[in-house]
Amino acid sequence: VKDAIERCEKNIPNAKNKFFIIEDTSVKIHALSNEEEYPGVDIKYWMQENDFLSIDKQLKNLGSNRQVTVRSDLVLILPSSIQKQIKGTYITFTSSVSGNISEKEYEIKTQPLYPWLSSITFDKWFIPKGCEIPLSALPIEMADLHDFRAGAFKEMLHFLEKNKIKPNDKIAVCSY
Repeated sequence: VKDAIERCEKNIPNAKNKFFIIEDTSVKIHALSNEEEYPGVDIKYWMQENDFLSIDKQLKNLGSNRQVTVRSDLVLILPSSIQKQIKGTYITFTSSVSGNISEKEYEIKTQPLYPWLSSITFDKWFIPKGCEIPLSALPIEMADLHDFRAGAFKEMLHFLEKNKIKPNDKIAVCSY
């Protein structure tokens, strides 16, 4: 969080007086996780180094436990004018969705209007509980119902409403 704040302050004019949001995704593949979740927040790098066949083989060798939990951590950095009211510089919101890693590889095409539903993210293998195909292959209406970020964003909106905080044009978007 500290690093992200420093980067935004360096690149966004008057950043201390703006809200900004950091979102990070974490994946716990239960069969590959011991005390800590694995691959965790390193999922983006892990995906670059692993393909479906190697993961499928590992899971089969470990008894075919395909359970997975995908978590979103959303951090809302508060403008300095609100930090005293809230008694902190940021608030964290978390949500997760459970399901399984698919038993076969699907041909996924990235949806141009919804690029997070893609063929390069873990969503191409993640089948949310109650679904039969991966998140990336679901129609947007269904994908929205199973989006692991949704709960965190709803919590954040509830927090803002409860504290009568109305973000205006003072919202910065910082890519991290």
